Amino acid sequence: MLQNQSTPSLEALFPALPPAAYEQLAQLMAEVRAWNDKLNLVSKKDVDFLQENHLFPSLAFTKVINIKPGMRILDVGTGGGFPGLPLAICYPEADFLLIDSVGKKIDAVKSMVGVLGLKNVLTVHGRVEKQGGQFNMILGRAVAALPAFLSWIAPRLLEQGKVAYLKGGPLEPELAEKQVLPVKQKLLDELLAPLTYEGKYIVTFAGLAIRKAYLDNVSSL
Repeated sequence: MLQNQSTPSLEALFPALPPAAYEQLAQLMAEVRAWNDKLNLVSKKDVDFLQENHLFPSLAFTKVINIKPGMRILDVGTGGGFPGLPLAICYPEADFLLIDSVGKKIDAVKSMVGVLGLKNVLTVHGRVEKQGGQFNMILGRAVAALPAFLSWIAPRLLEQGKVAYLKGGPLEPELAEKQVLPVKQKLLDELLAPLTYEGKYIVTFAGLAIRKAYLDNVSSL
């Protein structure tokens, strides 16, 4: 949970976003609030802190990962569309697939995609274990314990791809069994200073390392 009471502006935290993105991100926030009156896209206690607890952490991925035109990005357990929708707004030349097992949430996300006019986003109601295709980057935000998440997404990840995952709590115990080493680990407190996020961070992994750790035969897919 966010601790700070004073919140910097979106432009102050992310001055390098495409100029058109700021207006679309504001529109996204309005859409999420409107949908949240009908169903719990995000926790009721988070609605008053939607930027701080959902938008800003989603955009923090822009400071950790490198998304290039033509990349295929998978957002697993997107919920209310985070981090997938904010990132799709910021990277209109990359292709995003947002998947969630809760039908009502993915229906809301699909509606928001239409209202925002996002041509680079597709949505799927289902589980990632049953999803086909492979991706350059796979994203998640506290979807499940990290070993479970990595085992689900390993078949869908290209060997030269990347995983970026936002979580809290100690990392080492979750990685001990497979002995997977992260490429990068960045605290949200550093990425989003002066805000504080109780030790939450974004951790990234190389696709080849994840496939070797979680698939029996990396050359079979």
